[in-house]
Amino acid sequence: MASYRSTVMIVLPLACGAPAESSSALDAGTPTRDVMGPIDPGPDGPISGLFDGLRLNFNDQDGSVYYSTQNKTTIGGQHRTDATDDAKVVQVSTVGKSQGVYHCGDDGGTVTGIVFSESQASYSTIAAADLTPCTISITHYGLVGEHVTGTFDGVLLLSSGSTTSPPRVTVTNGTFDVLRTLDQ
Repeated sequence: MASYRSTVMIVLPLACGAPAESSSALDAGTPTRDVMGPIDPGPDGPISGLFDGLRLNFNDQDGSVYYSTQNKTTIGGQHRTDATDDAKVVQVSTVGKSQGVYHCGDDGGTVTGIVFSESQASYSTIAAADLTPCTISITHYGLVGEHVTGTFDGVLLLSSGSTTSPPRVTVTNGTFDVLRTLDQ
């Protein structure tokens, strides 16, 4: 008759309550979740970004259009949590219709920039690039019906809104991957 040996391992916590102080090099300087704040889930929409640290995914009415009379490409979308939520809108604009890296102020502040609007306030970059620096990178500029992809970040100043609105919004880790619609 064959004999079988099995092992059962039970893992129990060493202590309850707060973790003990550690002098381990692995533990030194590692922040806890409370110190780090909420964990960013990353982009989950055709247009996405961290707006003052809060991830917003603009997955409604998104797209890219080239305006030939203005020589301008605009990429935009809306964010809604449900049908009753006031929409948040973002628009990212650059000169021309090609891939490249664009900075606010490069064109005298007439085209390249970012606009963000919500129910109580609107924010935008302005011609003074030192006050509202922004970078828009288009990594792929497809034909009509194809994808326009890239990244964006910048500092947007309050352009209209209530006196209780924050004076600026900082956008980081912005991404877009939208379909290009017919030129207008």
